Amino acid sequence: MGYCVVAWAATGQMTPTDTGPDEMSGAVTATMWVLQIGGILATAYCLWRFLIVPWRRDRRLTNDGMLLIACFAMAIPHDVMLTYTSPSFSYNSHYLNAGSWMSQVPGVLTPNAHNVPEPLALTLPAYGWCVFLAAVLGCWFMRRVREHRPQTSNTGLIAATLALFMVVDVFFESTLVHLHVQAYTGSIGALTLWKGTDHQLPVYEILFWAAF
Repeated sequence: MGYCVVAWAATGQMTPTDTGPDEMSGAVTATMWVLQIGGILATAYCLWRFLIVPWRRDRRLTNDGMLLIACFAMAIPHDVMLTYTSPSFSYNSHYLNAGSWMSQVPGVLTPNAHNVPEPLALTLPAYGWCVFLAAVLGCWFMRRVREHRPQTSNTGLIAATLALFMVVDVFFESTLVHLHVQAYTGSIGALTLWKGTDHQLPVYEILFWAAF
């Protein structure tokens, strides 16, 4: 990872992706800024609540704290890999970005992959609040199900939680693609909602994120 970032800077590819001729509406621009600034604030809260306070109190990392660190660790290598073999996903290039380091990843198949915008002010905090808090929500949901239906098996709990997050993801991601703050630029047509539009959403992506 360190090599990719150094090479990204050394080759002069660490530059913002061209936004193109399309102008963004006020609503879309506001949404992008809310997601970036709100995400940073939400992440700061998570760091304080689940990492710093327990550490200061107990002088050790809690399970939640370690999970939060793991979520951050996943953000950098994982997020851009959606475009490893083909340009199948992209954030809106009006986000704050400097392109991406994808062209430096060994074996990458997407041409000019450094032009795929990776808005770190959005994605790095998102793994620290969105992914982490989803895990916290999932644990809370399973506890509630077990309290009300103690006979529920572990398999049943996992299935119920998976279904919950699939519903959440459909609402969340369909909103984002309809607002054009992100786009699935390539997908399997037969497994895609709103196929062929600029707001298409792969069904398998919904399943992937719910399971993730």
